[in-house]
Amino acid sequence: MDRVTPFEFLQLDVFSEEPCRGNPVAIVLDRDGVLDTAKMQRLANWTNLSETVVMIPAGAQRYKARIFTPHEELDFAGHPTIGAAHAALIWGVVEPGEFIQECGLGEVELVGSLEEGIMAELSSPNRITPDGVDLAELEAAIGGAVHELELLDIGPKWFVARVDSVEELYELEPDFAALAAFEAKHPPATGTTLYALSLDEVVHVRSFAPRHGIPEDPVCGSGNLCVGGHMCITGQRSPGESWVARQGAAIGRDGRVHVELRGDRIKLGGRAARVFEGLAHL
Repeated sequence: MDRVTPFEFLQLDVFSEEPCRGNPVAIVLDRDGVLDTAKMQRLANWTNLSETVVMIPAGAQRYKARIFTPHEELDFAGHPTIGAAHAALIWGVVEPGEFIQECGLGEVELVGSLEEGIMAELSSPNRITPDGVDLAELEAAIGGAVHELELLDIGPKWFVARVDSVEELYELEPDFAALAAFEAKHPPATGTTLYALSLDEVVHVRSFAPRHGIPEDPVCGSGNLCVGGHMCITGQRSPGESWVARQGAAIGRDGRVHVELRGDRIKLGGRAARVFEGLAHL
């Protein structure tokens, strides 16, 4: 049996200041870079969260983030990036201000503090043109009408569409088997993110990724980035505009996601709450 070593561990609730109202992520700090990929993946499989991050310090004001689902490594994901940034500040890996996360997507620029929250800046999502998309098939799987469907790539690749009203958005009861089958016909797709605007222009979001074992994502960072891209593409928002989206109400959460459009760049941010803190023996 391999020698067991203790590593600093945090489980944070991202996009919420109140524990258990956002989206959880586990983060392990590998200060000496000794964990191998197989052990990282076993840890992620064991935590059974949508994502687990292994953080490796990489010099002044930067760290490397290895992001894993229970079954595979990801180049990038939104809420693990915001959670890892909070963990880096808690552990003193970086100081408040500007810092860099290295991940499979490349370098992600971050800025913020534990008190004010974290903002990450990335290139705006790219449009993908999938072949043979049957909108009626998607609407049957979702259980309602959607508009202006796009497939957008921010690392994860989301089908994104608008729903007529917030009430209709929350009334949707997707057939997850049918939705997974639809997404499987377009293998780049990570999942489907839908949104609606309230009368006072608040953005409400729901994200589904049943093909990857996540029927509904509580609060999805990459999904919200793609919603921002979609709203810009469809002319509902313009560069320079920002908003705080709400997500999670359909499954008992209450996340808040900050999005800001900056021309060919887009920013994502929020806060995080500590839930568990201690050591992981690996």
